[in-house]
Amino acid sequence: MFSIFNDNFSKLELAKFDDNYSVDKCFDDSSSDDNCFNNSYFSNNLDYNLNSITYNLNVENHLDYYQKIEEFTEIVLSKSRMFIEEIILDYKEFLTKNPVKNVYIDSFFEEYILELLYFGILWKLYIKNALNLDPFYQKILSKLSNLRNKKDLIGSSYKVQIDEIRGILATKFLFNNNGNNKDINEVDVSESIENNEINLINLKIDLLLKYLEATGDYKESLKHLNIWKEFFLNKDENTLKSYFKSIMSFVSFFEDYAKKELHIYTSNVETFKESYLEYHLNNEDIIFCGRSELEYHINLFGAEVMNKIFQKSFKARKKRVLLLPTCMRIPKTHKCNAVNDKLGLRCNSCNNNCNIGEITKNLNGNYNYKDNNHEDNDCNDEIPVYIVSHSSSILSNLTNDDKTNVSIIGVACINNLIEGGWKISSHGIPPQCVILDYVGCKKHWTPKNIQTTINFNKLQNTV
Repeated sequence: MFSIFNDNFSKLELAKFDDNYSVDKCFDDSSSDDNCFNNSYFSNNLDYNLNSITYNLNVENHLDYYQKIEEFTEIVLSKSRMFIEEIILDYKEFLTKNPVKNVYIDSFFEEYILELLYFGILWKLYIKNALNLDPFYQKILSKLSNLRNKKDLIGSSYKVQIDEIRGILATKFLFNNNGNNKDINEVDVSESIENNEINLINLKIDLLLKYLEATGDYKESLKHLNIWKEFFLNKDENTLKSYFKSIMSFVSFFEDYAKKELHIYTSNVETFKESYLEYHLNNEDIIFCGRSELEYHINLFGAEVMNKIFQKSFKARKKRVLLLPTCMRIPKTHKCNAVNDKLGLRCNSCNNNCNIGEITKNLNGNYNYKDNNHEDNDCNDEIPVYIVSHSSSILSNLTNDDKTNVSIIGVACINNLIEGGWKISSHGIPPQCVILDYVGCKKHWTPKNIQTTINFNKLQNTV
């Protein structure tokens, strides 16, 4: 089973784990019939419906979500100046002196606010686990995460083996982390965090980033957060303490305000975790599915910020491409006739009962895309719709010419919003996002696939 690894993996001591436990096999390709839930999940005959899913944007008798999030985001951005404006201005000066390539499309004050708020939230949620993470297992988990994403391992038995190991180790060392690092005095750390008197250098904020790296869920975010790490390392202790106090005050404001305004859409997150997260133990998605409601809220805010800052450059491009997730496709009982072209699996509207097919037909049939900003006629009227399990599968097929002429509309569930947006923008492509109304893939969330939906009016307005 471990033939693909070197001898250092003997230190894993997998004999410590339950030899009778059999991990379900999961692939990145969400079209697979394999399910990440423990088999006992199916034998319980659970009453599982939309009220059991982590979030739902279609809340009856409530303000339209997209109107609500726009108002919410404007208020948060406005309030941010009270807490962190000094830090953002300092950071902008740092970037002027230390230019960064392949991360930012342009300089946006709002994006820096998002990054710093996101950093503070991740600190609040994961710093204790990060400080207790054994450095050896951090390296192992990070290497496994990088290995599983290699293109030549997609769909291979090696990838299944890697995810089996990742699930066991992630559960033990990332999720159920009860203080494995005895060199850290957790009581002292907790008191320091509570009093906002943390010397970020002495506690090595890179431990937090290494923890995030070990999860495998924050690859794009880390490109941004590592720049902030370098920024912090140039500050003296008193400045760091002052900055950190301001950051955590902003986090507290955001947490309370988001709970008040956005909880209506994410009210089932904690219920899902209490009822179903145990079925993800020893699976590689344990951290992803175990995220707190606060992380859902920062992703909603992040998606709206990106839609705002990238909208102008998005509209200036000659061509749009729409990426829809496989969970929107009709269940496998019906054959999908999507065809592969140079970019990926392209929908051709073969089935009126398929949500992806309906969107493809309505978008291109009822909406004649003409960008009046372009006088040439090279701009295609039709908006190609691609079915993807991950946006990287499309991005890797884009030519350099594509990357300068294409803008992308991505559709994703909440937990993928920030990562997906930054993944696209890291290629120099301006993204826009439309959020899935709810989750529905059995790989992570449901006993069987539920065909998911989006707000089509929002999609039309975005295009």
